[in-house]
Amino acid sequence: MFEDTEARRSRQKSRGAGVLHAYQVLFAIHCAGFLGLFVTTDGERGAGQAILDLFAVSSSTASGAAPWQLVTYTFLHTHPLELALSVTLLFWLGAAVENALGAAHFTLLYLGSAAATAAGYLVLLGHVPQPAPPYFMGGLAAGGALLCAYVLLEPGRRTLGLIPAPGFFLVGTTVLFSTVVYLDQEQANRLEDLLKRLTGEECNDRLYESLARGTASVPHLLGLLAGTCMFAFDSAVARGVARVRVRREIRVLEEELEARAKVEQLLEKISREGLGALSRRERKFLQYASRFYPNGPRHVMSD
Repeated sequence: MFEDTEARRSRQKSRGAGVLHAYQVLFAIHCAGFLGLFVTTDGERGAGQAILDLFAVSSSTASGAAPWQLVTYTFLHTHPLELALSVTLLFWLGAAVENALGAAHFTLLYLGSAAATAAGYLVLLGHVPQPAPPYFMGGLAAGGALLCAYVLLEPGRRTLGLIPAPGFFLVGTTVLFSTVVYLDQEQANRLEDLLKRLTGEECNDRLYESLARGTASVPHLLGLLAGTCMFAFDSAVARGVARVRVRREIRVLEEELEARAKVEQLLEKISREGLGALSRRERKFLQYASRFYPNGPRHVMSD
């Protein structure tokens, strides 16, 4: 993460244009999740509900949610606007963030932020007095994490050559907030309209369809906080690993310098007193240290 920016960019270019990037794979999974729900959500309790129960975070099973649901929910979409915003953030910001962090760190940031958001949502469910939406899904949380990482990676950058990082973050968060509020309001209006117009079995079928296509939207804003925390955690780990590596390299260098200095002393002793003046321990050390002087001590010892 802390390598020179130009070195990172040149390394990414050297990999070739045909390499499939992590953000492109995630985009394909998002599209597959949307199409899967689009063709199976038909108002009946069938394949659509099976997909949601298996991959979405469900309020009814919050106490026993499967571990993979903390990640897979982010690839399920029922509203085209939510999908459009999620993949736009992924495609617009994903390439820059992945180039800066690398594919592994980028994937960890994206999926880790989604999982942290889902875990926070499950915690909030226990403190919400009113009934919560049946499913939590969508990629806005992970998209918010990308927005935070994009701004934090280079605070001095100008998006499109015009918008400074703080302004871009403000615009991005405003769009995210407006979208989740609109999705929540649209869901509430749809349910209210159904309750007014329909009754009986027809109302139950349409109500299930509406609930299946809806989702808890406001908790996606937790992705902004989760993304910031994940980025800070990744940065701290990277700094820690870098310090450990530097200290280890320093220790190796110091040991090599000490070995070289002692070899020089032993060579001087040999030149003054002869090879027989060396003790058994000094002979063994000189043989071990001969790797630092391939043409020196090894030649002397062979003589």
